[in-house]
Amino acid sequence: MRKLQFIIFCLILLFGQTLFGNIINIPDDYPTIQQGIDASVNGDTVIVDTGRYFENINYNGKNIVVASLFLTTQDTSYISQTVIDGDSLDSVVKFVSGEDSTSVLCGLTITNGSADCGGGIYCDFHSSPSLENVTITGNSANSLGGGICCDGSSPSLENVTISDNSANYHGGGICCYWSSSPSLENVTITGNSANSLGGGIYCYWFSSPSLENVTITGNSAASNGGGIYCTGYCSPILENVTITGNNSEYGGGICCWFNSSLLFSSTNRCNIYSNIIENMRGYGADIFTVDCDPIDIIVDTFTVLMPTDYYASPIDNYTFDILHSVKDNLINSDVYVSVDGDDSNTGTSADEPFRTIKHALSMIYSDSLNINTIHLAPGVYSDSTNGEIFPIVWSNYVNLQGSGEDETILDAHHTSRVLEFYGVSVVLIEEITIRNGNSYDGGGIYCRDFSSPGLENVTITGNSAASNGGGVYCKDNSSPSLVNVTINNNSVNYFGGGICCNYYSSPSLINSIVSDNTGNYGIYNYTNYPGNPTITYCDFWNNEGGNFYGVNDSIGVNVTTNANGDSCDVFYNIQLDPLFVDPLNGDYHLSWANFPIPDSTMSPCIDAGDPNSPLDPDGTVADMGALYFNQTVGVDDENHPSIETELFKNYPNPFNKITIIRYFLPKYTEVKIQIYNLKGQLVETIVDSNKPTGYYTIEWNAKDMSSGIYFYKLSTKDKTFINKMILLK
Repeated sequence: MRKLQFIIFCLILLFGQTLFGNIINIPDDYPTIQQGIDASVNGDTVIVDTGRYFENINYNGKNIVVASLFLTTQDTSYISQTVIDGDSLDSVVKFVSGEDSTSVLCGLTITNGSADCGGGIYCDFHSSPSLENVTITGNSANSLGGGICCDGSSPSLENVTISDNSANYHGGGICCYWSSSPSLENVTITGNSANSLGGGIYCYWFSSPSLENVTITGNSAASNGGGIYCTGYCSPILENVTITGNNSEYGGGICCWFNSSLLFSSTNRCNIYSNIIENMRGYGADIFTVDCDPIDIIVDTFTVLMPTDYYASPIDNYTFDILHSVKDNLINSDVYVSVDGDDSNTGTSADEPFRTIKHALSMIYSDSLNINTIHLAPGVYSDSTNGEIFPIVWSNYVNLQGSGEDETILDAHHTSRVLEFYGVSVVLIEEITIRNGNSYDGGGIYCRDFSSPGLENVTITGNSAASNGGGVYCKDNSSPSLVNVTINNNSVNYFGGGICCNYYSSPSLINSIVSDNTGNYGIYNYTNYPGNPTITYCDFWNNEGGNFYGVNDSIGVNVTTNANGDSCDVFYNIQLDPLFVDPLNGDYHLSWANFPIPDSTMSPCIDAGDPNSPLDPDGTVADMGALYFNQTVGVDDENHPSIETELFKNYPNPFNKITIIRYFLPKYTEVKIQIYNLKGQLVETIVDSNKPTGYYTIEWNAKDMSSGIYFYKLSTKDKTFINKMILLK
């Protein structure tokens, strides 16, 4: 009698149940929990003794309490000792008949359920029960909600652990589907997984759960939202929520799509840090949004104090109020990467380079006022050489500077496309080769959502696409600028072996070569969503199916001749064999066998570029393609030794404070190198002496100079060279 009175007293304290409810004991009164539920009426309590019960129970619309002996003792050990095992037959517990908050599940472990939706617990038809001191672990769903699925229901969860559940589609831990807004207080969501969206929590259409004192950690989603995923007017309320160590492709911590948002408490601040994305910068390691209004991120702790779009993407869609960070400040300067580097290095000099581009992207800071550059040392960057991960997703305000197209190579080994740009417009990619990419669209480069990167002195070769754009694919108003680019030997199954333009994309090609690509056309412009590609001073040659489709009708129609006397169109585009040195083995240098005698052995691309472009480093008119023909070099010599003075491009360029100038002297001579500003005023002489034959490098430290354009001039008794460089501070 005293035990019964004590139980009733606890019920009054915990759940407000009346003194008139009956107590049903399992297994004393009934051998199974379901039999106890079936025998109960509203207001009753079913007390479950310790043990493992292989059942799939249904509350059947009854507002009752089902609880372990934890209810009477408050001993948490009873939660793990009292287990309902679904035996992989169905949901372990169902609330599908409109149960309200007085329908309670308390002090049990729910495990080994398997169902289409709600492997552990399924709530439907506006059922909103109370779950207290419950562990939901090791359940699975073929579709939604491995741990819990709420379909138009809003249960209350207090002191609940949801761990190690899985869903084949969405919501490894919890699925909130169609106007489901559960309340979570003192809840841990950990180690859950989804094969698509929302490893921890998935919110769909007008579902806005309230989270207070919740930890979401170690969850994973194969696609989006390792911790939380929201889409369709969902606005979770977050108060003292910690989201860390979650993993996905987009939005490692949180991913919001289509008019969804997040409401952060400014009093009980949240913590979002150290979440992981499988891909690169631009996918939002901690938070990623698409088609959402700007979000105010108010937190105690974030991964970094000044986030970039590696951590929060797109970066312009957030305001930040961050008190603390778990990482040191990001590097607001140029960084360096080498296949022989180490990601534990400082990365701030060529002597202390990082090893991977991915790590460099996570560490470099940049914004519209701080445009920094990642410098790549010579080498092949791939999964087998330095552990590089493809695709490399780029972002605004970070430039990429290689050491030369034939020296710095990004090689995806046909496992993925090489570079992706989403909403990127302020970036320069130069002096690299992009090869052996493979994807559905855009085997080498993929540009989408108003992306207009600049590519200069870039070779794009050996890439393939199953659908469109073997070399480059431009979609959704994307208009990259390609200057001195070679696009050769790429392939596609449908359209645009070299380049494909779709959905009003209008790339610009200048001084470039598009040749020997297989598939339909060298450049293909979809006419049902037409862009307006501009093509000037370019060479199109031997592209399968034709060189042009859907471009300006005047392109490719020879009506005049260029400076070399070759037939060309009104935009000075030619359609002639570029005469590469050895394209089958990847040597895209232009050949001229009888140099310096102009004849049929001279590539038609030499000196055929835009005469208004900057001169090639040898001081001659710009050549077409990524690799100019050095008219101070003898091509018959296998090693191409310089036979005259040569001034090379400075490195890096643009630069912040320090740049390196390289030059070659063929004989002992007096040499002078001087720096001039844009007004032609001499600002510094950095070399003025006699030097013997050899290659030389010298640093120019511009720490006292203002940002802007400068020129460096090399003078000897026989030669004078001038190159341009850009200082950005």
